[in-house]
Amino acid sequence: HSITAALLMRTIIWQQRQLHVQVKVPPIRGNIRTFWYSHIKPVLGRTGVLSKTDYKDMIKTFTHLVKDLDLMRYKDFGFTDDNQYLRKIGKNHHIILFAEKSGQYSFLEDMNKKYGITVVALGGQPSVMSAEYFVDELKSKGIDIRQKFHIFTLVDYDTSGWIIRDAFLDDIQFYGLGRLEVQDLVLPSLLDQETRDMQKYPLPDSPTMQEKNRKWMAQTNGIDGELYGLESEAIPKETLEKLFATKIKDLLGKSK
Repeated sequence: HSITAALLMRTIIWQQRQLHVQVKVPPIRGNIRTFWYSHIKPVLGRTGVLSKTDYKDMIKTFTHLVKDLDLMRYKDFGFTDDNQYLRKIGKNHHIILFAEKSGQYSFLEDMNKKYGITVVALGGQPSVMSAEYFVDELKSKGIDIRQKFHIFTLVDYDTSGWIIRDAFLDDIQFYGLGRLEVQDLVLPSLLDQETRDMQKYPLPDSPTMQEKNRKWMAQTNGIDGELYGLESEAIPKETLEKLFATKIKDLLGKSK
């Protein structure tokens, strides 16, 4: 009988989850990639299906079991979160500034220290596990996750940036942050025409991206009606802080 790599991975993950929950095996001493090397890759190799799958497929399987089927949680395994040092919860926990890239974290830290807000950097891509651990951290501090959260985004102004943005928002809503008010900070209107023309770049419009680009253009109108984007770094930090400070002025100290 042929062995389906996806079904085999799902079986291993579920069996290990049961063992961890029943405390029959100790927590994984490592991150989710450690699990790939210790539990998945060797078995796939022995059964001859390793060539049919890879680490990304395992991540998809975890996401399917956790989020799509809602059968388990990453914390069941005791994984460490690679992004745990890319977030801080402030006294103004209801104001969340999140960035797509870890390179923006120094700016996030400055905002955390100056305004006492919560900050999160995604490290380049959204992670369902990081969202789970982030929401768990909020709850562990006694924060009511049913309150309204004011979310400010610092992502690239392009199709991919907004896909990452929407995925993160969807992930934290899945874990219980239901009342979100979202505002984007990276917008072409913050730059004058000359600077905008110097900073913009054409977006790839391959067949796989065309439908996504069409949706993004319908939402944003691109730049001057054309399929162009801006890196989040295109907006000077002074401009970002001034805009952000104005937007949160009336929200500080008003968690509810």
